[in-house]
Amino acid sequence: SIMKPLIALLSIAILFTSCSQLTESRPEKIFTTIGLNSNTVNGDFVRIFKEIKGQGEAGRLHIIEGKEYKTTDSYEVYFKNRYSNFFDNYIENVKKLKVGKDDQKMVDKALEMFTKANEVYAKDLLPIAKMMDEKKPDAEVDAAIIQLTETKGEMLENLRADVLDLSIPYAEKHGIEVKFLPSFK
Repeated sequence: SIMKPLIALLSIAILFTSCSQLTESRPEKIFTTIGLNSNTVNGDFVRIFKEIKGQGEAGRLHIIEGKEYKTTDSYEVYFKNRYSNFFDNYIENVKKLKVGKDDQKMVDKALEMFTKANEVYAKDLLPIAKMMDEKKPDAEVDAAIIQLTETKGEMLENLRADVLDLSIPYAEKHGIEVKFLPSFK
């Protein structure tokens, strides 16, 4: 009968799927999702705006519309396209993690960090981008960027440091090798 080979094939497929999901342990998955992705949170808005202003002056403000890359000359459009909801996937991935008591504090701190970063990137960058589009004086734009960096940028950097303070010992405890770039540590 055809049922025996079909059941055997289905059993092999289930076994293969189960084994492939076990290649990364739960602690590795948690560390990867939280520890490594925390590096995407950046509160140095002076550097961010400097880089993006350079891209704009060079005519390289690229956005994605549907499945196409396009160029825009609007900083506000660029920031809305690239940074609004930037951290949504990270937040969802952290929420999907299966955690135990050992992981909960780090997971909670990561959710706080990614949520605050999402709010800042979605709301606080746009007024400055609009000022740039309106060709406001550089001194006015720079003052707004510095204020954002000194307030919310510093808050994001502190949250990221808190996450790293939890994730590095977590990795060591679970035998996960962590390598730092020479300038990072």
